[in-house]
Amino acid sequence: MNLDVTSQLVDAALLGTVYERARRLGRALDAARALCRPWIEPADPFLVGRIEAGLRQGRVVLGDGERDLAATQQGRQWFEEELCRPLPRACHPQRVLQEQLRLCFLDQLPAGRRGLLAAELRQDRRRCLACLETRLESLPDGPERRLIQERRRLMEEETRALDRRLAAFGLCPA
Repeated sequence: MNLDVTSQLVDAALLGTVYERARRLGRALDAARALCRPWIEPADPFLVGRIEAGLRQGRVVLGDGERDLAATQQGRQWFEEELCRPLPRACHPQRVLQEQLRLCFLDQLPAGRRGLLAAELRQDRRRCLACLETRLESLPDGPERRLIQERRRLMEEETRALDRRLAAFGLCPA
């Protein structure tokens, strides 16, 4: 697992929980952990380390006697950019987690960012489908080909569900 990508996804989960308003530190940790499961299981020391990194980077601040965690304007900006940033490759192992975080926090973003994020979500799905198509072209008939065909069929169904979810936010397919 790529530690940089993992850290970025955990940071996005943490910032998403405090994007609109400050939260008690323990609740922010619990919420971020819940958002990351089952793809990533961040332990408390890792989460605390990510908060410390956020404090050093100016993305979050502590308030109310260091019991509350809040996003700074810089943290909100990073969060919005991070949600719209594509993963390093189409079939990245954390693609599903990133998509779930994007859908979870989509309604918090400014309207302009929502459109960008919807386009990126759709583009990610197209890249995944293209990757599966490329793999299918090189496989002879057999169990592995049938497995990839089934994965493609499921991905197509998921893509239709994603389009319905985005349409519910008023983000019609482009």
